[in-house]
Amino acid sequence: MARYDKYTLGADLRNLSREIAKLISRANSEEDRTVTLREVRGKVEDLKLVLRLARESGATGGRSAWAGTRPGRSRRIFNVPA
Repeated sequence: MARYDKYTLGADLRNLSREIAKLISRANSEEDRTVTLREVRGKVEDLKLVLRLARESGATGGRSAWAGTRPGRSRRIFNVPA
């Protein structure tokens, strides 16, 4: 994988992580958190996609960081009604 692609994936991961942190902070100050937590859930799915792309493309530098994980099996982080 080209260096530029690795930097791009890293930048995407950082940006999504920041967005998620901001949304969680905003949700903590809201009385009705449902809408914001749905946004968080969408961003977490985006983050998982970028992580999966990084893993499959070899941008992670090896499989040791992913030991014990199984693709396709995710835990539900937020229990937000659909």
